Parts: sequence; structure tokens; C-alpha cells
Amino acid sequence: MSFRNYAFCVLTHWTAADSQALAYLILAAAAVTAGVWSLINYKSAQRSRSADWTNTLIRDFYLDERVKKLREDLEYSFVTRVGPLLDQRITDKSIPLTDPEMELLANLDTLLNYFEMVLYLREEHRIAKNDWRALFSYWLRLISDPAHAPLRRYISHFGFRLLTREIGATDGVQVTA
Repeated sequence: MSFRNYAFCVLTHWTAADSQALAYLILAAAAVTAGVWSLINYKSAQRSRSADWTNTLIRDFYLDERVKKLREDLEYSFVTRVGPLLDQRITDKSIPLTDPEMELLANLDTLLNYFEMVLYLREEHRIAKNDWRALFSYWLRLISDPAHAPLRRYISHFGFRLLTREIGATDGVQVTA
């Protein structure tokens, strides 16, 4: 007896319950296939959104002229200009400030809030941790440098919670992991 004849014999002797079982099996296979397809599409859409966020982060942080000056101050004028101002500000929040000092502190707070927002997006899985590290690892190392202790104290003192946790700082003392 060939397979074709055997299959026909089996099919002709099926009961309604057998047909129903086959229908449920086909339905289950279709449901699993649809679920896998949906998961693949979801992951693809999530990667696309993550790429969009990353592109926006690059544009905002590295190409915006307003951020450029502050990045330069943090990198090249920290010890002489920024650090002493942060130490004074932590010690006495009511110290009189010149217009350039107010602008510097306002820009620094904006930048630190930007880092907080990016860390929040990372926690919400809107951007990948690896993307965050790739974009900002240099700046995390810079903040963690011993010469930038006043910045870590400022971050911790003024409640930049996510950034404080990320750099492991408590009142400017870096915690080693």
C-alpha cells in the first residue's frame, strides 16, 4: 500500500473529534507563527526607535553650538573656572554670581538634566545601554576623573539621582564597583 492510499484510508476513517483535533493543531501552529512574527516585528520597531533616539542624542549633544561651549569648559577650563565655581555654589547657594557664571551654571544644569533624561530613556529601554555607553563613555570618564570631583559633588548635592548612581558618586566621592 502506497503512502497516498494509506493517507486516504486514514482520512476516511477519521471521526469528528479527529477532525476537530487537527483543526486545533493547525490553529495552534498559526497562533505560534503569528506570535513569533509579532515579536520579530516588535523587536525591529524597537531597534528602529532606538536608532532614532541615538541619532537625536548625537545631534543634540555633539552638534548643538550651545552645548559645545559647555563641553569645552568641562574639558579645558574646569580646574581654573568651573570647578571653583561649583565648590562655591555647593558651599553657599546664595553667593552672588556674575552673568557669565549664571549662564555657565544654567548651561551645566541643562546638560546634567539632559544626561538624566538620557539615563531615564535607557531605564525605560528606549535606548540601549551600549548606545548610551558608546555616546557618553568619554564624558563619564571625564566626570569620574579626580580633577572633576567638584562636578561629582555638585551632581550628587543638587539631586541628579540617575547620574549620581551612574557615576557611583556620593558627595563627590566615587564608589568603585
